[in-house]
Amino acid sequence: MAVFRYEGTSFSGQRMIGVVEAFDEFEALEKARATCRVVSKVTPVRERSNFLTMEVGSGRIKPKVIAIMCSQFATIISAGMSMSRCVELVADQTSDKGLKAILTEVADDVSAGHSLATSFENKGGKKLPVLFYETIRAGEQAGTLDQSFQTLHKYYDKTSKTKAKVAQALTYPVFVIVLAIVVVAVVMVAVIPTFKDILSSYSAEMPAITQVLIDASDFMAANILWIVLVLAAVVIGVKLWTKTERGRLAWSTFKLRLPVLGNIIKYSNAAQFANTMSTLLGSGLHMTHAVDVTAKVLDSYVISENVAKMTTKLEEGKRLGESMEGVPFLPRPLIEMASVGEETGSLEETLATMGAFYDDETDRASQKALSKLEPAILIFIAAFAGYIVIALYLAMFSIYSGMG
Repeated sequence: MAVFRYEGTSFSGQRMIGVVEAFDEFEALEKARATCRVVSKVTPVRERSNFLTMEVGSGRIKPKVIAIMCSQFATIISAGMSMSRCVELVADQTSDKGLKAILTEVADDVSAGHSLATSFENKGGKKLPVLFYETIRAGEQAGTLDQSFQTLHKYYDKTSKTKAKVAQALTYPVFVIVLAIVVVAVVMVAVIPTFKDILSSYSAEMPAITQVLIDASDFMAANILWIVLVLAAVVIGVKLWTKTERGRLAWSTFKLRLPVLGNIIKYSNAAQFANTMSTLLGSGLHMTHAVDVTAKVLDSYVISENVAKMTTKLEEGKRLGESMEGVPFLPRPLIEMASVGEETGSLEETLATMGAFYDDETDRASQKALSKLEPAILIFIAAFAGYIVIALYLAMFSIYSGMG
């Protein structure tokens, strides 16, 4: 439970200040009224953290950890235990410190009589996804909480495996790119100046290709600090710009229109849309609510914003397929299959099928892009090394010719 500070007037007319533990401000107000005739102010007490007590890695809970937790909940709830005891058992079994802290607080709130979804939402905040909260809430209302947790387990297990596969595929190219940048910088700043000193000791005229290399090296060596500062300023500037509404929309649209990366982002968001909608509809959420939650899950900002606008069309009486027509960058086959699923009464299954299809398409597009990126990097490194070798050899030939 959270701690709240209250101010008020006692029954004897004296000013009172105190603290109470409560689930929310309303409960804190009720508890404060036990000692105060009039409560004038109730505010949450924020815990102060320091270097010694702060948690390391206390950001968002990873999909893999959520998947394991949901599997444990599904199993324990099926055994017929009380909800508070279920949360305590899962808290004891989890090894993630951030999730354990959340579950411990949730167990206290559930023991006090509050709903599981509301407790998770209040204690988890942004550390857990909105899809998780809404699916649990739907399961509580329908009395199918164990099935909701099983559905969430499948969803987050699939999500974690997909992200792990992409991360594994990107590790090698990113490593090679970083290594190539470091090698180029070291060669231009440290190696070429050494050869320049040797070559300049001779009076022979340098070939144009060699002189270009030396001039580039001189420029980098003299301005390396400014180059780093300019690059850092550009990165920070782009980051700040993408924090604005206009910047986020422009940057998101730009990425979607890139030749190779754009298709990967489109397929990834199509898979997210289909999988999330299938999960939420299967949990019993109303169509409009499911679309609203799905919009908050999508990675692409421009697609997310347009999906959020679909709720207005749905409230006007339009069907899902019709509402999806106005969302840019959603693949046409997904829109058409959603319409077919509505007409045949199998929307949930159709969306699940399309989600699996676009998961595979995302994987194929990523592998195809990486298969082209790796040789491109190697060609660049080989071309750069070849340029240096040719430039130095031509300089040596020029020196030998002058000596003759």
